[in-house]
Amino acid sequence: MKRFSQPLKYVAVVLSAVLLVCIVWRVSLGQLKQGDGIVSQPLMPEWLVLCAIGGAGCAVGYALTRRLHLRSATFALHTALVCILSGAVVTYYHGEMGTCTLSQGQASFGYLTPGQQVSHFPFHLTLDSAQVVYHTDEKTPKNYIAHITTQDKVTGEVSRGSVEMNQIYRSGGYRLCLQTLNAATNTCTLSVNHDPVGIGLTYAGYALLALSMIFFFTEKSSRWYSAFQTNKSALLPSLLGIGALATFITYMMSTPEPGEQLPPVLDSPLLGVHIFTIITAYLLLLGITLLSIVALCLRGQTERDKIRSTVLHTYCEMWLTPAIFLLAIGIFIGAIWANVSWGRYWGWDPKETWALATLLIYALPLHRTSFPLFKRDVYFHTYCILAFASVLMTYFGVNHLLGGLHSYGG
Repeated sequence: MKRFSQPLKYVAVVLSAVLLVCIVWRVSLGQLKQGDGIVSQPLMPEWLVLCAIGGAGCAVGYALTRRLHLRSATFALHTALVCILSGAVVTYYHGEMGTCTLSQGQASFGYLTPGQQVSHFPFHLTLDSAQVVYHTDEKTPKNYIAHITTQDKVTGEVSRGSVEMNQIYRSGGYRLCLQTLNAATNTCTLSVNHDPVGIGLTYAGYALLALSMIFFFTEKSSRWYSAFQTNKSALLPSLLGIGALATFITYMMSTPEPGEQLPPVLDSPLLGVHIFTIITAYLLLLGITLLSIVALCLRGQTERDKIRSTVLHTYCEMWLTPAIFLLAIGIFIGAIWANVSWGRYWGWDPKETWALATLLIYALPLHRTSFPLFKRDVYFHTYCILAFASVLMTYFGVNHLLGGLHSYGG
């Protein structure tokens, strides 16, 4: 029975990867059909959510059988992922969302749900004024601001504030985000989100994930730490070089051309951090791909060839961990940013979805204990070369084929 277990495991991995790509493509097309606004209908069928829950449960059970709980940093990292998934499930089943259109001076008592039903606020909501802030050229919008007043229905307490691009308004557990604004007619449309438990769980998972990543690199018992100590003289300069290149690319991407201005939604301090982490991750994955190509080209039967292949395998594995961590950090920074810009931290936008698929695809070789095939140089390098197709799809394919909320060129 044991001799059949490994082939079955690899077949399951291949089938899971194919299924993942099919699901990502289907969800991306579904988002595209919804348009570039706030998603009005759930894009994930309930059976898929249940499969995700079942898969997470199996993963937790498998982790316990591998005695993962004895490795603190790794256990905390996987616990954070379970916490994030739990928050997403709570949001899916119990989160409330919708839209509310306001006119100046008129009070609104509720909002319209995706099912075209009216839900009521615990307060009265009034638009005081709609304002557009322009750049110095007095033509290009820099910010949109809706000045609003809320009055509690029970206590009568009055609060005044504003909803802006990249700045939400909170009241009574509800989060109000600016969707559209017309200063000429003094009207605006707000997206409404009421999901305190789901967002709380998700953000707690983000915090635990960040702490576990930091702890992982300092855990002396980890295989990565041992490899780093042995090869840090070669690894550190390469990481610094990639970091410098990523900084330059980030500056070029986040700085508008002369005479041009960034769209209001991009006017955020998170822009540079988000781009830097994602670009650094992609550069590391590109480096792994190039090293893998070199390793396969130098593949031979001599002892020297085997040593070269082993060294390149080690370097690729050492780059893979920070690449995966940086990609995860970039995705979650983007999720937090989206929560204050679009009113939800995850909307299955094509760019988001393919970035998540890339993360999952590249995370597989990190589990070499569970999948010993990745211990063999030729299979590891071949997989890394093929996996880079997901990066190309995420960075280039989505922009040219699918578009979505992350396309600002039009």
